[in-house]
Amino acid sequence: VLRFKILRATVRKTARILWLWRNLGQTGYRMHDGMRNRYPTKRVLNGWAIGEKKSFCENADSKVARWWLRLAIRKGERINIPLRGAPSHEDLLASGVKVCNSELVKKGKNFYVHLAVKREVSPPLISHDRVLAVDLGERVVATSVAWDGSCISEPRFHARAVRGVRRHHGWLQARLAGLGHWRTLVRVRDAEHRKVDDLLHNAAKAIVEQAYRLNAVNVIGDLTGIRRKARSGVRLRRILHSMPSYRMTMFVAYKAAWRGVPVIRVIEDYSSILCHVCNERGVRPSQG
Repeated sequence: VLRFKILRATVRKTARILWLWRNLGQTGYRMHDGMRNRYPTKRVLNGWAIGEKKSFCENADSKVARWWLRLAIRKGERINIPLRGAPSHEDLLASGVKVCNSELVKKGKNFYVHLAVKREVSPPLISHDRVLAVDLGERVVATSVAWDGSCISEPRFHARAVRGVRRHHGWLQARLAGLGHWRTLVRVRDAEHRKVDDLLHNAAKAIVEQAYRLNAVNVIGDLTGIRRKARSGVRLRRILHSMPSYRMTMFVAYKAAWRGVPVIRVIEDYSSILCHVCNERGVRPSQG
């Protein structure tokens, strides 16, 4: 997601943006759809607001901004808004990526445009020097370690805080449900999802950058079916169902595809009780 700040242009354009913000629903239409209370700082700019293919245009000769947004205010009225973002985001937008979705976000007195982009990438070739193994768990969401065929190096523990965020919000949601504060409960759930997604995004980015720096192939565990195999108590089932293993895998996969790093998923069935030398299944009464 690329982030651009809307620069303060003329008084007329600023007033028109404020009018659009007040009259634009969360889904991008000029109506109040009941979602603005849930997302008070976000509006989705869909085909109504951005209906042209060249809504984002580049003007390298402009002294105000390199990128401009042609935004529809109402029928027959469009304004050109200057945008400014990080140099890497501006260069990426100029590299031929396709803008899929856009959001108008307000923080304080400033407005921002968030752009979701995509591009076609070729399948990466598996010809690397090392293997970066990624183990998914509940206490630590992802643990990565590099292996070059003879020794392991650079162990990293990612997204440790997810467990604390999940448990805190689980207690908070149970408390709010018992008091009957349903509207607050909805906002708390949204806050939990945003916090967890932010931690997972940062962890996936760190894993992919580590593999890219080491010229390694990402090998990540496949935990498909782990929830169906759980036959223990309610607490263990709740812990397993709250593990963001699949979401973490998808984040790593698409970030690795963007950087050209190959990803291989391996099945982890009985890996905790298999001998790493003879591959014989042993007995671990307390784990696995």
